[in-house]
Amino acid sequence: MSTLQAVFFDFDGVIADTEPLRLRAYQAVLQADGIDLNKAEYYARYLGYDDLGLFEAVAKDRRISLSDEKIEEWVVAKSCIIEEMLTSDAVLFPGAAACVKMFAEHVPLAIASGALEPEIEIVLEHAGLRGAFAAIASAT
Repeated sequence: MSTLQAVFFDFDGVIADTEPLRLRAYQAVLQADGIDLNKAEYYARYLGYDDLGLFEAVAKDRRISLSDEKIEEWVVAKSCIIEEMLTSDAVLFPGAAACVKMFAEHVPLAIASGALEPEIEIVLEHAGLRGAFAAIASAT
């Protein structure tokens, strides 16, 4: 029998529940340009996209022609909104911090996630858990 050598965590849905915040940020950005994105549509159609992919898919689905500059503007706006939300809202699942700390006492930890690294870093720093992870592999 081998001993545990390391633990890899996913981020969204395992350590943190950031999808509702991400949805609110996307909604705020799109609503500023008169585009509605409801919860059911987001979870059925757009969950899992990165920011660029989501905005491009929404534009395509709605047959909206957008410049690269407009999409970049939306990406930047969403990043600003989500950064504020991630530092003001409690986003860790109950027991997640205790679990991370318990494993960190015994083995190296890492995160492998499709979430954006700056968002992961914000949540971990805010929760006092960044030092528990030796590595983070994420979307850029």
